[in-house]
Amino acid sequence: MKKILKIMTVFLAALLLFAACKKDDGKQNDNSKSTGTAAPKDFPLEKKTFGGMTFRVFSDYNAPDALDFTDFALEGDSEVTIDSAVYRRNALVSELFDVKLECASSQNDTFVPEMRKQMRSQDDIYALIATRFVSSRTLILDDCAYDLLPYSETLSLDCNWWDQAIQTELAINNRLYLIDGDFFFKHYDGVELLQFNKRIAEDELADTNLYQLVKDGAWTLEKFRELCTGISKDLDGDQLITSDQDRFAFSSQIDAVSTFIISAGNRLVSHTSDGKIEFTENTDKIYQTIDKVLKFYVDETWDAHRDVACAYGPLKIFSEGRSLFNWTMARFLENPLNREMADDFGILPFPKYDETQADYINYVNFYHGYALMMPSSVKAPDDVAYITNALAFYGKQLITPTYYETLLTTRYVRDDESAEIIDMIFVNTTYDMAIYYDIGGIRDGLQKSFYEGQNVFSSAFAANRDILARDIDEINDYEGTS
Repeated sequence: MKKILKIMTVFLAALLLFAACKKDDGKQNDNSKSTGTAAPKDFPLEKKTFGGMTFRVFSDYNAPDALDFTDFALEGDSEVTIDSAVYRRNALVSELFDVKLECASSQNDTFVPEMRKQMRSQDDIYALIATRFVSSRTLILDDCAYDLLPYSETLSLDCNWWDQAIQTELAINNRLYLIDGDFFFKHYDGVELLQFNKRIAEDELADTNLYQLVKDGAWTLEKFRELCTGISKDLDGDQLITSDQDRFAFSSQIDAVSTFIISAGNRLVSHTSDGKIEFTENTDKIYQTIDKVLKFYVDETWDAHRDVACAYGPLKIFSEGRSLFNWTMARFLENPLNREMADDFGILPFPKYDETQADYINYVNFYHGYALMMPSSVKAPDDVAYITNALAFYGKQLITPTYYETLLTTRYVRDDESAEIIDMIFVNTTYDMAIYYDIGGIRDGLQKSFYEGQNVFSSAFAANRDILARDIDEINDYEGTS
């Protein structure tokens, strides 16, 4: 087996020599994900080996939502395409650099305490932490993470196997604690998007080409509301619109609230020229966005906003052909309900605020999205950075094409137009510090309007103004561990 593995390693390495190397000279806007320097023909750092070093990743595990990092738990090749790609990447890196890859996890309610305990002991057990964004603020401010900028060259952070947007949008005091990229396909799993039912669209929106609306920059909140008007239907004739029997314009859950607001170009905090964060005074636009979304979101005869785990969650309603649009994430496209759905569906980004907004902004979910941090207990950060870079580099070559092209654009997405939309979405993702770190209680503040059915953002925001200022000061005052 070991001989076969070596032959496979040499073969894969030879194939990767054909990749081109060039600079990305496309201009990037504030909300776009820079593609960085394109992949070189081979790994960009001088070859090193690590004498069988164990490289262990500890992940934030959430059983109800099947969230975990198990890439290094694969014991052999698999007939499952994505698992096979991950295994081949792992085998290649293990053989080339003489490392042993392992992973462990802890349920989400014990994850943060476990990491705090680990950092206090300073035992060098874990090389990386795969954390969900929802847990990241606590870990960072509790001195659990290295600043990664001193290791940027060893990590090749300017290269296109690393997401560039996260490096600016989640920076703290010109320090970088979280990175994302082709190290794992969870980087893409948390990206939020919309599905639409093609049968309902053809029946009810015969004169509207949804894909063309997106391409023309005319896919806006007002257009979304306009197209949803009149779609809900009493299918069972009981004079009621109920989630278990009838048709809706939109099926969603509360996560969609933040997504609509972020996709409309709103930010509660922004970075100053010296790397600090500050409160964004343009709350009027946030208020106006909430007004637009409230027009459709709180009407339960119009929008089936159910908890995803309930008997008739949004995906179940959509998969039964009973909603025109559905909130979802990339990770849900492989759900059996989608695979077994009789109607064809297409993919769209979340709408812009209006047509003056330059780009579609594609939000990475705070609860389902993962990032990497290097624990402050690591004794050889340069070595960890080197291996992390290698895993991301070869992930770009082996895992990402499989995830992106095979799983998304052929198996789970049903037309070329949707594949083009996914391409547009994935190269233009955004990360929101205020929501990820819950600055000023913003998550509850945004959702409160939708639970109460009226726009209470201004009053909720005013009530939390002191908490917002305190949270911003805490983040700006943090000097970090390096």
